[in-house]
Amino acid sequence: MIRIESPLIAEWEALFEQRGEVKGTQDAIITFLETRFGPVPDDLTTAVRAVKEKERLTDLNRFAVNCPDLEAFRLRLAGGSAASAQNGPA
Repeated sequence: MIRIESPLIAEWEALFEQRGEVKGTQDAIITFLETRFGPVPDDLTTAVRAVKEKERLTDLNRFAVNCPDLEAFRLRLAGGSAASAQNGPA
């Protein structure tokens, strides 16, 4: 097999790899939530799928493992703080 070295091909490969990582992390978040809380509402699944930034997804993935309920996760996803989401209203 002949492999053509090209900056454009390398860029595409990196983009496809990143998209795979993003989708994998989105899938993991949804799976964690389903395992812990049962069916995840469609709007929450759609909101998770809308997140594309790896750092944000990593944060949400970690939070999905320990969040107290779906509402706390929803708050975190909407940009609420970790402390308020874990401790409830002040």
